[in-house]
Amino acid sequence: RDITVEQIAEACNLNRTYFGRMFKKALGVSFKEYVLDYRMKQAKEQIERTNRSMRDISSRVGYEDYFQFSKIFKKVLGVSPTEYRAELRRTGKQSEK
Repeated sequence: RDITVEQIAEACNLNRTYFGRMFKKALGVSFKEYVLDYRMKQAKEQIERTNRSMRDISSRVGYEDYFQFSKIFKKVLGVSPTEYRAELRRTGKQSEK
């Protein structure tokens, strides 16, 4: 599901701006960048280790719109999720699960 900096800040009883500043200071990236990176890592792992459909994977990592997921995946990793899986299969690096 979607998660926002506002939700996390509220759960921590902190001002959104203060939370965002402290998050970036502690981790070196914004909350939004952190979530994006986490989702892309999870997507890569699921593509590598499972034969789930790309739509299922996109939903599991927080994107209800597969086309948005595919566009972001390509922007971040330079290839579409389908191309990423095809390359893994071509090189024999994808799991058979």
